[in-house]
Amino acid sequence: MENIAIVTDTTSDIPEQLASKYKIRVVPLYIGFGGKLFLEGKEITSSEVYEKLEAGVKIYTSTPSVGDFVEVYRDLIERQKKTLIYSIHVSSKLSATSNSADQAKRFFPQAKIKVIDSKTAAINLGFIIFFFYQH
Repeated sequence: MENIAIVTDTTSDIPEQLASKYKIRVVPLYIGFGGKLFLEGKEITSSEVYEKLEAGVKIYTSTPSVGDFVEVYRDLIERQKKTLIYSIHVSSKLSATSNSADQAKRFFPQAKIKVIDSKTAAINLGFIIFFFYQH
């Protein structure tokens, strides 16, 4: 897997320690409330989100931007010299994340970037990621 990278999003629920250990890039979704957006897992934790929900705060999520994916893909291709990227994301029926990833890959026509709609979310997406990693 030396020249292959795996990218997913925070809906995969992959703990940061495992993502780091297996070099899986996790692109955060945005969590919004109170007129502000926060990067899931970086600027706000799951526990904080649950606390807000329990307090009756209306929360929404927002898809990572095309620019978020361009930044990740650029790093993997130019700095880390990856030759194949599997970008596996939450179901397109639940989020436009796969669409953003697909648009971002167009900035790298020379690269092999495979955007995959997992058609699932949460822990099931995490299992798919580790299946790809092992095979």
